[in-house]
Amino acid sequence: MTSMPAADIERILRTLVAERLRVDASEVPMDVQIVAELGLESIEVMQFLLDVEDRFAPLTLTDAEFAQPRTLRELVECVERVTNRA
Repeated sequence: MTSMPAADIERILRTLVAERLRVDASEVPMDVQIVAELGLESIEVMQFLLDVEDRFAPLTLTDAEFAQPRTLRELVECVERVTNRA
């Protein structure tokens, strides 16, 4: 995968969160806490992260990388790091 600008990653991830919450992407703040504030059960969090990998294929995140992001902003930074190292 070629590197992708953070703004594009942000747009895609906001859209994925918005789809899960059934709201407009503009209503999703970047500092929303993925687990605590989105009200996702652990299995839903895993599904969300799998959706992220699918959307950014062939991106794969290690278990350690999965555990790091707490907010949507941190997830954007994580995806950006991973896509830029390829």
